Amino acid sequence: MWLVLLMAAHAAECDSTALRSDVEEASPVAIARAYIALAECDTNNARSAAPSAFARMLSGKDGNEAAVHALNAGAREAVDGWLDRLDRGEKTSAIRALGAQCEHDAVADFLVGVRDDKGEAFWTDRWYRGLADCRTPAIQTLLSETLTDPSLSERDNRSRFFGLLEVYARNLGDDAIESLERLATTLSDEQERALVVRAYGDAVQVGGSGSSSAADPKVATESLLRVAPAQRPSNLPTLRETLVAIGSPEAAESVAAYRWPERLQDGVYTYMATAIESVTCKNGKIHNVFHYGDVHEAGTMWPDTMSAQLPEVLGSHWTFETANKCKGVADITYHLSPEPMADEASAEAWLEKARDRFNLESALIKDGDKQRETAEDPVNWNQA
Repeated sequence: MWLVLLMAAHAAECDSTALRSDVEEASPVAIARAYIALAECDTNNARSAAPSAFARMLSGKDGNEAAVHALNAGAREAVDGWLDRLDRGEKTSAIRALGAQCEHDAVADFLVGVRDDKGEAFWTDRWYRGLADCRTPAIQTLLSETLTDPSLSERDNRSRFFGLLEVYARNLGDDAIESLERLATTLSDEQERALVVRAYGDAVQVGGSGSSSAADPKVATESLLRVAPAQRPSNLPTLRETLVAIGSPEAAESVAAYRWPERLQDGVYTYMATAIESVTCKNGKIHNVFHYGDVHEAGTMWPDTMSAQLPEVLGSHWTFETANKCKGVADITYHLSPEPMADEASAEAWLEKARDRFNLESALIKDGDKQRETAEDPVNWNQA
């Protein structure tokens, strides 16, 4: 008896004739909600009502939801025509909204067909952008096959290729890593290799909610470390940034070893460092001391990271005793060369500029009547 009552109550709420009338009489602002109500009541009626309803329907959240209902009702042509009438920004938003509803088979099937149905519009209207979160096997096959389209190898189409690559990486996650690694090590254009490296961030979904579809950061990190030697040295900062973004800061530091490969001597870089010891003695006199020396590092850190740690490392290895001798207070400023030295001549040139700055600044200090310099023993950073 209760089932009969429930069915009767639903029938009272779901009067398809009245709901169809609501759709026909609704304003453009209200028609999407009216259509949704009809589709939830009677899909056959919704299918037949779709052409006239979508001819008057506005874009927006309600329109996007109505489009999903219409596709589920089998009104594909009405939705397709509605999308074609939207301006580019509205269409992009609607396509993305549909891409997020791929749990509906009708929506996924509709999107699968756009590559062939739309032709050039697949690119110009950026239909591919709506596929990033649509993770059905058919969509992933479409993305994989489109990525190998020979036309995308043409120079004029490279922006399309990399736009699609971002979507492909985000959609396939771990399954995209193998292709990204292949591209990052085989593309002839070095700048394009750097763009592929950035796509690892899309695979891991950097900045996203950490969904289960994202690539494992550990897998992506291991791949990027294999990619690093194949990158042009000037591209290494991009790879470093990507590793940091996916949560692998230690790995990001380690790729410094590939940044200046020709400067590695016996497995280490040699940097120049200075420490300017400015001491105000108890009697008011100022003593300035210019400390300098080599710093050896095995390519496990970037220079800016080393600079941040320089006071601690040099402070425990170099001798700063002027303040103790004159019962004064010391102010010590540390500097590290921004790159490892290429040779002895470049080291001397950098040191000479640092010395000139020291002499100029010392000359400007009132009562700076004493200054000297001292060569310090080399510091082996990795043993510090």
